[in-house]
Amino acid sequence: MFEDGFNMRSLPPFVIPFRRRAASGRALRGAEQAWLIYDGECPLCKNYARYLDVGSAVGEFVLVNAREGGPLVEELRSLPYDLNEGMALKLDGRYYFGSGALHALALLSANRSVFGIANRLLFGFYGAARMGYPLLKLGRRLLLKSKGVPLLTK
Repeated sequence: MFEDGFNMRSLPPFVIPFRRRAASGRALRGAEQAWLIYDGECPLCKNYARYLDVGSAVGEFVLVNAREGGPLVEELRSLPYDLNEGMALKLDGRYYFGSGALHALALLSANRSVFGIANRLLFGFYGAARMGYPLLKLGRRLLLKSKGVPLLTK
């Protein structure tokens, strides 16, 4: 059972396991491929995804706009997770959602840019990512509402 009351037994048997929290930066590094599924209509999400520099930590880093759909987005929709609640990171067959994804991306961030350093400092601690993520979600909802963009469909 996870902190938010989610029970692993409610998952269909074919679903890939996922994690809410990253183990450590060292454990995450070296993955062959990572996918970040985010809302491409949200300026906050789009800019965060654009400035991420995790290429040295993983082999290939793929950005997936959830609004464009695709097999990975459909796979996520089959999980008991609402993409309106935040971004998702798929790394080594595991999913990290919301604050867990933010934390994992901070641990993978390179220290070559001001953004990478700030990302790691702000969200490299799981508690900080967990406390800051609701504010980012609120910002996303307000930005989408101000632009007249509907939330993602389930």
